[in-house]
Amino acid sequence: MAHKSVEDAVEARLRANWTLCPVLTENLETMPPADGSSFLMLQFPVSTVRRHGISDRFYREEGGFRIVISVPMASGVTRMRAWGELLRDIFIDRTFDGVVTQVPSDPFTDDRSDRGPYCIGAIVVPYTFNFTA
Repeated sequence: MAHKSVEDAVEARLRANWTLCPVLTENLETMPPADGSSFLMLQFPVSTVRRHGISDRFYREEGGFRIVISVPMASGVTRMRAWGELLRDIFIDRTFDGVVTQVPSDPFTDDRSDRGPYCIGAIVVPYTFNFTA
């Protein structure tokens, strides 16, 4: 699970730079818009923390956050991929609030991405975050 400071910083950056549809966060907002419109879901599925030295109180968190892109089936893969590129531009090689992001993945889908009312894809953004305790 990501450090709370990472979650807050990433969410703030995404909300400040994204206006094309609502941004939902895991565990807080789990229902898609009632009108069936597009939305993003921000998730923090994986991170690890390491201490630099045995007596050092300097720590490095490495992880990745995922942005799930859900667009109505009628707009399909074209919009999902275009939005993935826009999201990549927000986070590629950026430093903000102590979070350092690397190169996001291209939007990816699987064999279930076109079931139901949405076409779903995701990008993953690797990051590091240094902190002391």
